[in-house]
Amino acid sequence: MPFEGPCKRELYHTGRCSPSLKNMKFGKGIVISDAPKGNFGKARSNFYFRNRNRVVLDRQLISGKLQGIRGIKNQSINALGLTEYYASVAKHWHCIFNPKESTYENYKGMPFFDDWNPKKGGSYLTGAIWILNNLGKRPSSNHSLGIVVHADGFVPGNLEWQTKSEQQREKRYNTLGNIPKKKFEAEMLRRGYRIVAAS
Repeated sequence: MPFEGPCKRELYHTGRCSPSLKNMKFGKGIVISDAPKGNFGKARSNFYFRNRNRVVLDRQLISGKLQGIRGIKNQSINALGLTEYYASVAKHWHCIFNPKESTYENYKGMPFFDDWNPKKGGSYLTGAIWILNNLGKRPSSNHSLGIVVHADGFVPGNLEWQTKSEQQREKRYNTLGNIPKKKFEAEMLRRGYRIVAAS
């Protein structure tokens, strides 16, 4: 885990966690220390760039939309490209813990990895880095992060890039027990059974 200590907001959590970015590189700059919180408790860091220290918002470093620093536009601050992966982890957290719409009912009660869960001292950013390092970049705009076996939850080893059609087939109503229909059919074919479509 590349972060030091718990969330900088301490007990102030609204689902978004702000871990320490100390020693992380963003483009040609580096975070040298945490900075005092800004307005409304916004997390900030001391960002060392071009021989000067500047106080910047953490969310600007993560998103790559850092503004107000001369010469920053040409430096590719968001070198890791974490924004969309961070957003994907955050979205799944909200689908699991805040299922206000019927669309997300299948997510209710699903396990969620503690190291990525801000309510348990984790961070969305840790999950975003794991996704990029282990699953690679999103293959295309038609792909999104999918959960292989819903019963196992949103945890490392149970995630993969899937197209929309693949995700539809993997929904809970298409599963037999804890085995996705696709994997069940593959196992039946391997054992020599013939799959007959229901009439």
